[in-house]
Amino acid sequence: MTQDEILDMWGRAGGGAIKNMPYTLVERFAKLVAKHTLMNIDPSKFMSWQEALEIGATKEREACAKICDEWANSLSGEPEMVEMAKEIRARSNA
Repeated sequence: MTQDEILDMWGRAGGGAIKNMPYTLVERFAKLVAKHTLMNIDPSKFMSWQEALEIGATKEREACAKICDEWANSLSGEPEMVEMAKEIRARSNA
C-alpha cells in the first residue's frame, strides 16, 4: 500500500491533522485499511504451516551445506566436509 493510498483512506475516514485524533476516527480508518488489505490478498500466495516449515528447513540445510563448503575450501578440500555438504543437500531432496 502506498503512502498516497494511506493518506486517501485517512481522508475518507474523516481524518484531519494526525495529532490528537479521536479514537472513533482511528477505528474507522483501521476498518478502511483492513477492507483494502483483504480485497488485495491473493489466496494463491497462502501456504500452510507445514509448507512454511519445509521451506525454512530447506533454507537452513542449504546454509549449513554452504558452511561445510567454506570449511572444505579453507581446509584444502577436506573430503569429509565435501561429503557432509552433499549429505545435507540430499536431505532436502528426499
